[in-house]
Amino acid sequence: MTVGRNGRIQENLGARCGFFGGSFMRTIIAAVVFFFSLAVQAQSPEPEMGNVLRVMGRFGVAHACPISPTMALTNAHVVDLRPFDNTPLYGARYQNIRGDGYGMAEGMIVSINEDLALMMLKPSTTGFYQIATEPPKLGETLYWMAYDWRKGKTAFAPRRMSGQVVAVVTGNIVMNTDTPEGASGSCLLNSHDEVVGIVAWGKDVGVDDEVTIAIGVWGPWRKSAQSLQARVEEALDKRKAETVESRP
Repeated sequence: MTVGRNGRIQENLGARCGFFGGSFMRTIIAAVVFFFSLAVQAQSPEPEMGNVLRVMGRFGVAHACPISPTMALTNAHVVDLRPFDNTPLYGARYQNIRGDGYGMAEGMIVSINEDLALMMLKPSTTGFYQIATEPPKLGETLYWMAYDWRKGKTAFAPRRMSGQVVAVVTGNIVMNTDTPEGASGSCLLNSHDEVVGIVAWGKDVGVDDEVTIAIGVWGPWRKSAQSLQARVEEALDKRKAETVESRP
């Protein structure tokens, strides 16, 4: 150990190097975190939203989520405006976000247990989504489509929405983002282009905040969607058989 001036100089240099080293390390850590976040985003790309259907009928605008070339999920409140009074289900014109598929979407059946319904597409749509098997995770970013009401010159334009999952309650997905009117029925997609839910409604929370709620259809909850689809296919098969039998 040296003493005197050299010792003091070495001590001062050590202190300066310590300060410089701490600042340098903080910069390195911040850079690592930044590039790690970019890597995560690169591994979790946003889904292809072009297959989501925009539906417009007699009483308003909404969306629908194609799960096969001829079937699309939406909300019961989109097709059944006066529930439980035996009125016919309403249909609508449809067009996909991509703009290369359009036709008529006929309301076929509604669930009495959750805000889900199934529509038949005529003609078939040009693309559809698979239903997810895994549940959404807390903090996971999910995506859906809405109409753009922010300016007159962009009215009715497709608006991509996203939010993070803050809760899953009885199979309903709660996201930390508000959603514009007309988003009902949109697919709620994960980064793998899989449907985890159907956007249904929004809820004001706190003083000036809102969350979006979607009806979950992944994993065990997909049985609801599959049940609707099976009942429609059964009815169509029965109708087809009756038509064949009635022919002379």
